[in-house]
This record gives sequence, C-alpha cells and structure tokens, in this order.
Amino acid sequence: MRFGQMRFGHVAALIAVVSSLLAAEDIASVIGYADRRNPTLARLSADIRSKGYDSQIAALLPNPMLSAGFADISLRTPFKRDIEAMQTNFVTFSQEIVSSEKRGYNTRIKSLEQEIAALLLSEQKHRIARSIYALGYEIAQNDRTISLLREKIANIRELSAYHNEHLEEKKAFQDIIRNDLDIENIRLAILSKEEQNSQLYVKLSELAGKRITSLTISREPKYGKSIHGHILLRIQKLRIEQAKSAHELANANLTPNPTISGGYYQRDGRDDYLNLSVSMPLPVYGREERELAKSMSALSASRSAYDETYNEIESLYRVALSKRELALRALANRRSLMEHLRKEREFILSQNSAQSIQEATMLRNRIIESEIELLTYRKELRLAELELSYLTSRLEARL
Repeated sequence: MRFGQMRFGHVAALIAVVSSLLAAEDIASVIGYADRRNPTLARLSADIRSKGYDSQIAALLPNPMLSAGFADISLRTPFKRDIEAMQTNFVTFSQEIVSSEKRGYNTRIKSLEQEIAALLLSEQKHRIARSIYALGYEIAQNDRTISLLREKIANIRELSAYHNEHLEEKKAFQDIIRNDLDIENIRLAILSKEEQNSQLYVKLSELAGKRITSLTISREPKYGKSIHGHILLRIQKLRIEQAKSAHELANANLTPNPTISGGYYQRDGRDDYLNLSVSMPLPVYGREERELAKSMSALSASRSAYDETYNEIESLYRVALSKRELALRALANRRSLMEHLRKEREFILSQNSAQSIQEATMLRNRIIESEIELLTYRKELRLAELELSYLTSRLEARL
C-alpha cells in the first residue's frame, strides 16, 4: 500500500512538472507579445505613420487663395458731382510660389523626422526587451533560491532526526528547537521570494500586455565589441543631417517667396478687365538673417549632442565591462570554494559513520548557502552582459 502511494506521488509530481513546463512562456514569446501589444510601442508606430504624411505635405505647394465679391460705389466729391454709381463683381486668385529647392529641403527634414521616429520605436523595443530579460533573470534566481532553501529545510530535518536519535535528551531538545527556528526563518525567506516573484510577474505582464505566470529563458542575448551602432547614436547622426537641411533651407529663405495674383472684374456700364500682379515680402527687419544664424547654432548643438551621447554610452559600456569582469571573478572564487566543500563532503561521507553523515549534512547546507550566493553573482553577470547587448544594439526585439 505504501509502495502504491509513493508511486502515485511520483506520478503526480511528474505531471505537475510537465504541466508547468507546458504552461511556461519562453522569453522570446513574451518579447513578441510586448512588440504587438505594448501601448507605448503602438503609440510610437502611429507616430511614424503620422510623420510619413508630414513628408508628403512638405513636398506640396501652399494652398492657393480664391476670393470673390462685389462693390457698389457712389462717388460724391466737391469737384465732380455728376459721376454715376458703379457696381463691380470680381473674382481673384493668388498663389504663393515656393521653389522646388525649398520644398526639397522641407521634405528632407520631414523624412529624417520619420526615420528618427522609426529608430525611437526600435530603441523602445530594445529597452522593453532588456527589462523583460532583467525580470526573467530575477525570477529565475528566486525560483532556484526557493528550491535550494527547501532542500536546506529537508537537510535540517535530517539533522533533527539525528540529534533526536544520538544525543542526550536535553542536548537533542535544544538542537531540535534551534533547528525548528531555522526552518521557520527559511520558510519566511521562501515566502518573501514567492511574493517577489508574484510582483515581478505583474510587471512582466504589464510589459507584455498579457498575463504571464511562468517563464523560461531558452537563449541568452549576445553582445558586440563596438558601441558605434547604438540606436541613440544613429538618431543623433540623423539629427545632424536634419540640422544641415534646416540650415540650407534657412539660407534658401534669404530669397523671399513671390505670390502671383490674378483677377477678373465685371463692371456695370463699363468694360470688364483682368488684373495680374506679383507681390513679394520685403526682408527689411532682418528676420531671415536671424533664422540663418539660429540654424547654424542648432547645427553646432546637434554635433555637440552626438559627442555627449557617445561619451555617455561609452562610459556605460566601460562600467558594464567592469561589472562583467568582477562578476566573473566572484563566480570563479565561489565555484572554487564550492568545489572544495564538495570534496570535503565526499571525504566525510567515505567515513561511513553516523557522525560523518551528520557532518556531511551540515556541510551540504554550507554548499547550499554558497550556491545561493553563486546565484547572485550569476545574475550580476547576466545583467552586465544584458547591458552590453543593449549598448552594442545586439539585443533584438524579436528573438
């Protein structure tokens, strides 16, 4: 009967594990959900489409002006009192002429704005992917820590059983009470980790736009050796190109845009006539020269902004490399310690005595504590490499 119950328990545990694996979302799928459902990405996508219309509008001439009306005039002057009243009906048409050169500059500026918007969308996708990976690493660390803590509880229970069997009653009672307190503290730590994971899954679901309750990380992001392809630097390059086109447009605007007007006038009792005129604004206040100087300053500022962004990204890249190196050293040291503890435990177990089993169990708990610390260093290494992947623009939004 006991054998059947044990068998049933193993089968139930296996079913639970398989079910959890089937329900788990791979991190690539979660990033794909965010790509399709995240409201910030949806807004940026709509902004790209909007800026596409801006570039089309910039290529067009301004709308013409059409006017129509009538005038009924009676002249009464001290010198001529015999002039008859005159009624006039008229239709006029005017069109501001913007040169193809100016419209070309405007179109170029708006097209670059659309390209910048597309890069901003890609940058936001990278940021969201980075956040999803970071949450996934935190969840994975908590899950593994919970598993190790549960194993530690089982080991402490074995120690309590050993104390109860081999130590005198008073000493055994004291050790068992201390072990029970340790177990309660470990259970509180497990509850804390489970609560952390619940909150992390809420954040993950917000990013993905879909409820996520389980996560697997099937592949790690890669990183390159150069920051020159970073999206923010590419955006700054486009802003420099945009400032150049704006400066060329300001230079072209030193020549004012003429407006051509024409009209037809119909007068009662008199001959009809046509009117054709050309008007042009007079650049007498220096507005155009100031716009040209302003565009030159904006071009200089855009170049400085590129240098500023580059220095900032380079600094972050160096910090991430340093963090990765420190994490690797800490991992190597911790693994060396764990290997030493494992060998010591194997030697103790080889003694094949009740005392050696107790010491081996206690040593196993020390190994578990070291492994929990190892998880922290491993997460730090993953986060450093994740940052490097982001800074070298190798972190793809779709994996």
